[in-house]
Amino acid sequence: MKTTRFTSDDYPNTHISVIQEGVRLTVTLNIEQKMIPFLNPKCVFKGKVHHVYSVSAFLPQINKQVLTDTYNFIMQGMMIRLRTAKIAVLEQEKLTIQQQINF
Repeated sequence: MKTTRFTSDDYPNTHISVIQEGVRLTVTLNIEQKMIPFLNPKCVFKGKVHHVYSVSAFLPQINKQVLTDTYNFIMQGMMIRLRTAKIAVLEQEKLTIQQQINF
């Protein structure tokens, strides 16, 4: 099974893989190392320089509207999870600082 993979300027941080059954849309974002414990470990990878949070979706049929809607859906979900992880990191740092002050 041959896979063709490409990126697009219209969809930043996105890789589109065309396979026989359809298209796999993968969206990736760089994340801070502190956020890793608060994210799904199956979606976090070590890149060449940064840790990467990656989510994919399979599309059996494709057109520009489906691609745009799926990209927006994935990005909204990723941003919610990343904001939640960032809040958890900040709360953890706040607790650490409070413990240091109390000593």
